[in-house]
Parts: sequence; C-alpha cells; structure tokens
Amino acid sequence: MSDLFIFRNELQRCAVFITAVTAAFGLAACSTAGVPTLASKVAAERILTPPVGEQSNLTEMLARGSKVYATSCQPCHGDRYGKGSIGRAHPHNEKGHTWHHPDAQLKEWILHGKPGPGLSVMPGFTYLMEDDVEAILGFIKTWWTAEQREMQADISRRYNQAINKKKKGL
Repeated sequence: MSDLFIFRNELQRCAVFITAVTAAFGLAACSTAGVPTLASKVAAERILTPPVGEQSNLTEMLARGSKVYATSCQPCHGDRYGKGSIGRAHPHNEKGHTWHHPDAQLKEWILHGKPGPGLSVMPGFTYLMEDDVEAILGFIKTWWTAEQREMQADISRRYNQAINKKKKGL
C-alpha cells in the first residue's frame, strides 16, 4: 500500500506541476500559441489523477493520519514546520531525516519505540492499528519533496529485498 500511496501522491503532484508549468509558459509567451487546449488539459488530468474512489480513500487516509499524528506524534516532533513540540525530537518534515529510513523501520519504531542518545527515548504506541501507522506515514510523506519521497520509496524497496533475501538464506 505504501508504494501505491507514493505513486498516487506523485501523480497528483505531477498534475499540479504540469498545470503550473503550462500557466507559466502561457504567460511568458503572452499568446495562445503553444498553450495546451482544454481537451489536452482534461486528458492529462485523467492520466495523472487517481479515480474518484481512490481520491476519497486517499483524502480519508490523510485526514486520519493528520488526526493521529496530532495526538500521538506532534507533542514531541512538532507540526509540519517542527513548531509546537515539547520535546527535542526531530521534525518529520523535509528538513528532518525521517525520509532516510525505510517504511518497515519507521513502522517498527512507531509501534514499539526507539532508543535514543542519553535519556531521549521514543515510546512505542502499541495501541495504534496498522492502518493508523500507514496513515501517519502517508501524512508526513506529504511534507517531503518529490525527490525525498522517491528516494525513501527506493530505500524501502531495497530494505525489503534485503530482508527477503535474508529470510530465504541467500
């Protein structure tokens, strides 16, 4: 599900980017020459936007992630900008280092905690359901750049491949 979420998120961001670039070129040219027609914009949006049912699932998941993050994570890690935290935990935004870790490791830390230097220990949130953890990760991934999301997805894939090889004894 994580790779599917990243793919959908990237598609949505591509649609926004294409629209912005199209508008910028249209204004720079100060003419209608070379500006995509309404039909081509609609076709691009169909290709780059997930079906409505999937959009509502994504919207619901992100809303759930926002809510669970606010109650379970934000007190220590802060909001999107790292503000509002009472702890010394790093923010999960694009300036943090959360995206350097694979999903499996992040899920493990969320559910079971993570030791840190000195007295800095992240508690486990064993009461969270798997869907809650997926929603939290999906939510904080919206704070990362497209390049960070792509790199983190690659890190997750390689981590999973290494774990699978180890399980098979290769």
